[in-house]
Amino acid sequence: FWIDIFCVSQHLPAMPPPERTMKMAHDLIQGAGHVLVVLSPWSQPLALRRAPCLWDCLCALRLKAKLTFALTPDQSKALLRDLTARSAVVVDAL
Repeated sequence: FWIDIFCVSQHLPAMPPPERTMKMAHDLIQGAGHVLVVLSPWSQPLALRRAPCLWDCLCALRLKAKLTFALTPDQSKALLRDLTARSAVVVDAL
């Protein structure tokens, strides 16, 4: 699995130009062959609202790398709870 904060941290004081970090991400995904996206919170995943994470997903699709979406144990429980008790919340999230 490829984890961006360890490979291409976006929290450094002196960041390389965006084109370079995008190329680095592409090359790392190509080498790993797999991207794991953690969906949290399940109803409004932060990863799907961040441009670098969306770029990673696009790279995985273009490279035909494995793209896995996962929930944390707490978020999995919350989704199951909402499916059974508040199904309208789930429909709204979709």
